Amino acid sequence: MIRTQIQLEEAQFNLIRSEAAKKNISVAGLVREALARYLKSPRQVALRNLATLRPAFKPIPMDDLSDHDRWFAEAVMDSKRRSD
Repeated sequence: MIRTQIQLEEAQFNLIRSEAAKKNISVAGLVREALARYLKSPRQVALRNLATLRPAFKPIPMDDLSDHDRWFAEAVMDSKRRSD
């Protein structure tokens, strides 16, 4: 396991500490559970699948795109940034 550190707002910490206590697990354990659920969520899977389209994507100037195509291009670029 890799050790890391995060900063939470006080209200976030109080809520997560309370939830962890209810489940009788550590705060770190609850964070790992939440992260695992988030990474398996349909939205995250869709973003990872979208990233596979990157090699086929050939950028063209944003000014030449319709709104729909611009939104798609931005989603592809966001996907690339997240996977890098």
